[in-house]
Amino acid sequence: MATTRVGKAGAHEAPVGWNVTLEGAREIELSYAGGCTARVVSPGSLDWVSDLRPTREVLLASGGGSEDLQGGENVFVHVCREHIDRAAAMVLGAFEKDPSTRVAVLYRPEDEMRWLRAMGPAMRASLVMDLGGKDSVGGSSAGALLEGATHARVLAFGHRRWRGRPAIMDRAAIAELMDPVDAGREEPPPKAWKTAVSYSPYPPLEVRRWEGKGLPERIVSLVREGAHIEAHEPADLAPAPEGVERMDPRSDTPVSYTHLTLPTIYSV
Repeated sequence: MATTRVGKAGAHEAPVGWNVTLEGAREIELSYAGGCTARVVSPGSLDWVSDLRPTREVLLASGGGSEDLQGGENVFVHVCREHIDRAAAMVLGAFEKDPSTRVAVLYRPEDEMRWLRAMGPAMRASLVMDLGGKDSVGGSSAGALLEGATHARVLAFGHRRWRGRPAIMDRAAIAELMDPVDAGREEPPPKAWKTAVSYSPYPPLEVRRWEGKGLPERIVSLVREGAHIEAHEPADLAPAPEGVERMDPRSDTPVSYTHLTLPTIYSV
């Protein structure tokens, strides 16, 4: 997808010097700050947004103007330290045009206060994620998320707003798909029955009902032989509390529980 380039670059543009990898770009895109439709970047920033959807690349104006950044957009910003004030001025100008403007800023931690001072209190700021560092998103290493840097962060400015059609929940249709007990159509099973089942051994499954059905052999083997577990220390099953009877869990089973999958038989 081609990127639409808007504006005229200022003199003495400095490269960013570091970047996100495709994995890091994916983390930003999948966050609540993703879905950008325009970008304000210094030369050398990874053009990952335009690979996902048509976007507008708004070049930094020499005088810090905002005539090329439209209001109401979701803007991705990745600029070098020297361009923070200019980029912030463009964003604030767009915010004045339309308060629904949102921004996702990729920056190094040492530039965080500079960004907050440049943006001021006009737009709500929230930390989206760390890329690298001890709180790195997904526990990923800096090398997997960044190139030329060991730690970066993403700040979101502005309020996210839903611009699609209103979502309507059909509660009646959803209730038909819910568990009968959870939906309130049936009474829950007696507590005494549930307690008795908890302390009753389940009878062996009928192997013939599992064989020749196209199931993987490992599944049939679990039914036929059980799952063999090596215990480090022998331990007896906890005895049932006083007054609790043992019973066949298949008897008097409430209707709402007949759909449950039979448990796997374990043998030591």
